[in-house]
Amino acid sequence: MSNTRQKLDEAKYFLSQMEANVINISNFKFNLSAFVSASRSVTLFMQKEYATEKKFSGWYKNWQLKMAINPIYQLISRKRTMTIHTQPIETRKDTKITLTETLSLRDRVVLATIHQDGSVELQDSGFDKDKPPSYKKPKVEHLWFFNDYLDKDILSVATDYTSSLETLVKECESKFKEKIKE
Repeated sequence: MSNTRQKLDEAKYFLSQMEANVINISNFKFNLSAFVSASRSVTLFMQKEYATEKKFSGWYKNWQLKMAINPIYQLISRKRTMTIHTQPIETRKDTKITLTETLSLRDRVVLATIHQDGSVELQDSGFDKDKPPSYKKPKVEHLWFFNDYLDKDILSVATDYTSSLETLVKECESKFKEKIKE
């Protein structure tokens, strides 16, 4: 396994820890910091690890151009610089609770349909007066946002970024197989 792949796996680990700790403020923030650092380091590891490959530089320059205009790459890069050198990442947590209630008719309802030919069709609801009303458990969502980036929640950003890094690493590994260690 390449060093680059190991760093990507580390980032994925911290993403899974963020998902598992979405309720715990401290744990979420600590894992976010670790995720940002590990995930941003994937391309840094890649540049170091594959620098001696003849065609790597030209291939990687194309990716660098894509990354330079991608707002998610720019965001993660800024957040890594911030959390490593100046201050913790500022976040906000929103909790969304959705309540769904099913209303039950407590009396019997009979519907009559009168057809054009004059015939009458009766439909009996058959509701049982003794049947208790049903309630669904509230749906609770915990959404984290960067204070200065509200377009997407942090877990969505991190998932998208990780997916993009996975694509980059797979392509790199397929082009430069001789550098992959077992």
